[in-house]
Formats: sequence, structure tokens, C-alpha cells
Amino acid sequence: MLTREKIILYLLSCYSEPIDKISFVKLVFLLRQTTILKDVKSFYDFVPYKFGPFSFTLYRDLARLRIKEIVVSGTKRVVLSQFGRKYVDAEIESLCSSQKRAVSDLFSTFKEATTNCLVKHVYQTYPWYTIKSAKNWMGGASSTTAKPANCLVHTIGYEGRSIDSFLNHLLKENIQLLIDVRANALSRKYGFSKSQLSSLCQKLGIEYRHERSLGVPSSERRNLESHRSYRRLFERYEKRIGLDDYQLVRSISQVMENAPSALMCFESDILSCHRRPLAGAISSVNGLTISHL
Repeated sequence: MLTREKIILYLLSCYSEPIDKISFVKLVFLLRQTTILKDVKSFYDFVPYKFGPFSFTLYRDLARLRIKEIVVSGTKRVVLSQFGRKYVDAEIESLCSSQKRAVSDLFSTFKEATTNCLVKHVYQTYPWYTIKSAKNWMGGASSTTAKPANCLVHTIGYEGRSIDSFLNHLLKENIQLLIDVRANALSRKYGFSKSQLSSLCQKLGIEYRHERSLGVPSSERRNLESHRSYRRLFERYEKRIGLDDYQLVRSISQVMENAPSALMCFESDILSCHRRPLAGAISSVNGLTISHL
């Protein structure tokens, strides 16, 4: 079991009765923001959504724990099952004392808080996460918005990011269209396969499109062990997109002129990714500045 799952189970074990899911998500968010867990990269990240900060990864983990019958999770409430309470007693022994203390201190602070009070506190303290909210919990409009739209040739890699961190970054940059330029839009990492990514983007108002022909087949990426091998790969790629896919490059360049968009692939290091020469080709057509997010 992942450490982050043990932590949320420990939090649930503090409650003898079912807890409202909105409250639970906000408590996990506060663990991320206000405790030692803010420095733990593998813990949950969050994105603005219907009721403020939300984690798609957290909901996925809850669904897995429900299947294992460790939690009972409905549409509105979540609680440890009887089996889960016995299970947690054994699992939390592996948590370090500082992690346990972070959970117990947070519980002590907010154990009497209603959902309305808890959500209002989060909204007032972290206004960025209210920008997609379906309900105004603060009695006034939030003054926080994404940065103004800026049409550049943006590129982004998801290596080392959670899906929630990735989507949050897109929102902060006001990206309206995500252009997936992987040859195979598959990933073992939750949220980054084509169907999942398309669905999650749609929930947040980001358009998604997959341009498979602008990717590099996996067969061509074998044995890339030196700068020279990468250079040769990208030289071949530049020749191909300059001939076979030039009309598609022109089409995408026009799209990027009209809406804040980002070319997406896996690698965090732009020097190791084909989106660098692709961005260069697009920039040469539309004259926009390249920005690696």
C-alpha cells in the first residue's frame, strides 16, 4: 500500500462516523498545504474544480480502497469499513511519527468544523482553487483568475508530475488546448493515457487533441544513449515534419496563433524530446515565441 493511502486511512480512522466527502477532500488538501506533507512529492496534488481544491488521484485511490473493502464510499460520504479499521491498525505502524502527528494535529484543529465552515476557510485562504467552483462559498466573487491568455508556442512534459499537478499547471498558464504529440498516447501513470487525459481535460474546460502522426515511433527511440544519438533522431524528425507533415504543422501553427495551446509529450527535459524541434518548426511558421512550461 502506498504511503499516501496509509495517511488518508489514518485520517479516516480519527472519525467514528462517516465524513462528508467534500470535508474529507479539504482536510487532505490542508494536509498538503499546511503540514510536513507539503514537501512530500508523492502525496496528493490538487486542482481547482467544482467545490474548490480537488484531487482526481485521491478519488481514484478511494475507489481502489472501496474495491478492497477497506473503505465504504458513497456519493457523499466516506468511512472506514470494519475490516478497514483492523487493517489500518497494522498498516499505520509503518508511518513515521511526524506523519501521524500531522494527521492528528489537523484532526484536532478541525474535528468540530462543519462542511460549510471548512470549505469557507479553504476558499478564503486559497482563492486560486475557487476559479472553477460551482458555488460561491465566500459571499463575494473571487478575485483570483488564471494569468491572461498568451499565445505562444508552449510545450510541456509530464515526467515527474502527477495528473493533478499537471492539470493545475495548465490552468495557471491558461492553456485552452492541449495537443498530445506522442506517437502512442498510453501511459502506466494514472491520468496520462489518451482516454483518461481527454476526459479529465474536458472536466476542467481544456480541449484535448491527439496528433499521433507528429510523434516519434517507439522503434526509433531505442538505444538513445548519447547526445549524438538524440541529435540524429531529431534531425530525421525535422526532415520528416518538413515534408510529410508540413500541412499539419501549418494547421497547428494557426491554431496556436488563435488560442493558448501547449504541445505535450513525456520528457521533462526539452533537450531529450521531439517537441523541441516541432516547436521550432511551428514557430518558424507563425512567428510566435517558444515557451517550455
